[in-house]
Amino acid sequence: MARQMSTYLPNPSSTDSGPGAPRWGAYQLRSWYGGGATTSTIGPTLGVLIVVDLQKDTWFRSWADQWSRETAHLSSHSTRRRHPAYQQIIGLGRAAIPMLLGELQHHPDFWFSALRELTGEDPVEDHMRGKFDEMRDAWLEWARRKQITPRNVRPNLP
Repeated sequence: MARQMSTYLPNPSSTDSGPGAPRWGAYQLRSWYGGGATTSTIGPTLGVLIVVDLQKDTWFRSWADQWSRETAHLSSHSTRRRHPAYQQIIGLGRAAIPMLLGELQHHPDFWFSALRELTGEDPVEDHMRGKFDEMRDAWLEWARRKQITPRNVRPNLP
């Protein structure tokens, strides 16, 4: 039985403004069946965007669990930040921001460096450094001001 794997990529042939700028919602579906690959362009459908979001949610959840499991015993934050799963989460780009904020809100851990790297901002004031609850609250307040809704991708966990 051939295994199917699909990925959704911005459609480079459609532009919105300027040469090469991807049009929101226009995607290419690239599927692999065994040894062959097919590519088809699909329009801006909500279903496609949901599949892409669910795929990122799944990746994020997997990497966050792996990172927590494999680094919980480490006291060095710099070592924890270098873990491959942490780097994969950063590799999701700005799409990871609501998920990281959801983690801070529902399953707190040290996601501050990833948020700083992805946003280019740091709402944590000097007097808050080293005080986890204050640092978390500063990021959640930052999200509220920026109108970013934290997204809990693990709602079934306690």
